[in-house]
This record gives sequence, C-alpha cells and structure tokens, in this order.
Amino acid sequence: VDGVASSCLFTVVDGHSGPSCSHVLAWSLLDYVAAACLDSAKLTAALNYWASPLAATGQPYHLSRRLDLFEPSTGRRLGHAANSPGPELRTHLRNRLQAYMRELVSRPHRSSIES
Repeated sequence: VDGVASSCLFTVVDGHSGPSCSHVLAWSLLDYVAAACLDSAKLTAALNYWASPLAATGQPYHLSRRLDLFEPSTGRRLGHAANSPGPELRTHLRNRLQAYMRELVSRPHRSSIES
C-alpha cells in the first residue's frame, strides 16, 4: 500500500450455514480488504484491466493468495480448502467486487493521501 489509507473493512467470519459460508468469505474477503487499501489510480487500473480483452484469457478470479484454513478444535490444517468457485458464482463475486471498487473510486477524500 502506498501511503496511508483511511478505509476500513470489518467482518465476522461465521460458518453458521456450514462450510459454504466460510468458503465464500475466504474466496472474496481478502480481495475487498486489498481493494480498500488501494488508491483510486490503482483501482481504476484494475477496473480498466477487467474491462479489456486480456481479462478474458483465463486469468484466475483471485487477486491475492488465499489463506489456509484450520480446524480450531483439533488444530488440524485443512489445507487450501476454499477451492475456486464455479463459473456462475465466480462471475457474481467478480461483479460485486467491481461494483465495490467503482464505489471506492467515486468516494471523495476516501484516504488521507488523496485530495
């Protein structure tokens, strides 16, 4: 992250509907955190890339490496359990992330380093 960002994102990771809830959060949460830390120029560059023909060349959905999951009661490593989502969910998640990024770009004075 260049400079200081004032945007924050908080969440409670709760698997109350089973592992699917946790997996969806694992698939998308880090992308939202990363987006919140980028300045408007970098967000715009990412949005422009996704709008280009290059984005359709089979690039993975994920912008960042996923965390390994652990079973807290046993301490057992579950590995890279949050496998990539299917095509429909991947498209939905990418569209929602892009909408969030466009919202961030449109916010005036969202970080202390931008005027």
